[in-house]
Amino acid sequence: MYILTQMLWMFPIYSLLGWCLEVVYCAVTTGKLVNRGFFGGFICPIYGLGASLMILLLAAESHNLLLLFFGTLILGSLLELVGGFLLKRLFRIRWWDYSDEPLNIGGYICLKFSLMWGVSGILLLKIIHPPIADLIRITPPALLTTLLILFYIYFAADLITTVLSALKLSRDLREITRLSALIQKSGERLAKGIGTPAIEAAQKIESLEVGHKAREISERVQTAAEYGRVKFRAKVEDSERLNALLSNAGSIRRRLFRAFPNMRAFENSSALAEMRRRVKGRTQRKKRDADNE
Repeated sequence: MYILTQMLWMFPIYSLLGWCLEVVYCAVTTGKLVNRGFFGGFICPIYGLGASLMILLLAAESHNLLLLFFGTLILGSLLELVGGFLLKRLFRIRWWDYSDEPLNIGGYICLKFSLMWGVSGILLLKIIHPPIADLIRITPPALLTTLLILFYIYFAADLITTVLSALKLSRDLREITRLSALIQKSGERLAKGIGTPAIEAAQKIESLEVGHKAREISERVQTAAEYGRVKFRAKVEDSERLNALLSNAGSIRRRLFRAFPNMRAFENSSALAEMRRRVKGRTQRKKRDADNE
């Protein structure tokens, strides 16, 4: 029961601190302030879970810096590896990718960030956690309980909203890929469906096989024209649907694109690239319009 209670308050605190760490790191490396979390709020659950596990499993060994370093390095790396794999399996999207970093494993983890986990773990257990634990101990239980209830209600709402949006993004990318292939195939069929009867009719006219064949030629041309109208109408509808999907970028989807610039969709990479291009273009246009006002 004691361990569960500890986890309940450590998770929100270190989720918030982890979010702050991500934002600061992004600001230093890119010069931009970006919400780097998967969730909409000021929380990064992977840090909350990672820090909680490190404290519960390694706090007793805080006197051994070498053990702390490698223990937190392994725990943090495993958490990042498992989290990245599960997110990819669930959404069919890789949210971060370290494939360009040296000594990476599947693009999920790499040596540079694993070393950061080790250094952060030592700072956490030796410097950050002791005063936070003291502060929690002197906090009135009623206030602590109220804050925790409010946090977990908010966390549940944010979790549901973000997951549903990410699942919709995955579905939209699959649909965009399907429609793109269908439109391309429809164009080929349309050209073939109209072209073949027209060519046959022209050949018969050129060979002076008109006379009693006139009706047959007329029917072939009319059939080709009707086929063309039906297929063209279907192609237009598919194109409109495709354009709507590509242009559908709500606030959560835009935030995810900003938070994960290296996001990759292996099965629908072209669809994701085009959607990202449109979102970026629309954002730039809005910014230009705002500057011109």
